[in-house]
Amino acid sequence: MTGADNARRWLDAREPGPPAELRERMLAALAEVAASTPVPAVLAEAGLSCFRAALSAVHAGTSQRTGAGLTPTALDLLAGDALLTYACEAAAEEGSEALAALAREYGAARLARLLDLEGNGEPDRP
Repeated sequence: MTGADNARRWLDAREPGPPAELRERMLAALAEVAASTPVPAVLAEAGLSCFRAALSAVHAGTSQRTGAGLTPTALDLLAGDALLTYACEAAAEEGSEALAALAREYGAARLARLLDLEGNGEPDRP
């Protein structure tokens, strides 16, 4: 069983679960994560994938509302936020050391690289 499979099972056990549209986007992001790493890291990587998708849509100018629902960009941002929050919850369940390690790996510096706020011209990529 892959890390993504374990993360999906972990996510399925959350009560209450996320709304259907959000859940679908989160599961799609999990399916994109190839790593067979611990659940918190898989959830965090899936969250970053959602943030990358939102940034790509903004840069491409495709973040317009297509109907009565959420824009694709808004859904990506909500899914990314939810997945990172769940990553923290999963790490906390493993203990304070796991939570500290997750915070070091996926904290502000990692998000800055994702946004290229460090100015090196190279956004964070998987």
